[in-house]
Amino acid sequence: MASTSLLNTLFVGHHRLHFSSLDSTNNYLKDFVGKQHPQEGLVIIADYQTSGRGQIGNSWKANPAQNLLMSV
Repeated sequence: MASTSLLNTLFVGHHRLHFSSLDSTNNYLKDFVGKQHPQEGLVIIADYQTSGRGQIGNSWKANPAQNLLMSV
């Protein structure tokens, strides 16, 4: 389940959704944007990604709770 909180920044990260695990923060954000209009600066954060994606079609592998995994 997602948790939300506010940060004291200009706009990036002011609104965020934090998950313990997602397939990919990028996939979640793309799906979220397709269904509703997110607030500017929304950050999607995951402690772990099961199918993370890197640049140019590369996969992204990371150990649970040891890396910053997010999409803005």
